[in-house]
Amino acid sequence: MSTTPIDIYNGQPGIAVEELFECPENTRVFVTAACGCNNNTVAKYVTLYRVPAGAAAAAANIIYNKEVLSGKQSKSLSNLIGHMLAPGYKLYGLQETADQITLHISGVAKT
Repeated sequence: MSTTPIDIYNGQPGIAVEELFECPENTRVFVTAACGCNNNTVAKYVTLYRVPAGAAAAAANIIYNKEVLSGKQSKSLSNLIGHMLAPGYKLYGLQETADQITLHISGVAKT
């Protein structure tokens, strides 16, 4: 079994739920680091979902529901750390206001 560091997602999710990452076939991805950075001077929120293969982003899959980041705050998203994504699992997310919160999520891929 091979283990490789992986950038899971680096960017700004949209204001509607969108796919951020899909775990490839024959791979398991483990989240080892996750943080959000609010570029605005006022508080904004982000919502993140961990969705099993074939399912949709819904309340049952929420990891963070409107997690608030204060103005100019960088915050560890520790509830995401340790999650495993099996083949076909996806991360979805959204933010309150476009171009305000940047997410950095990384981990290791095992094949």
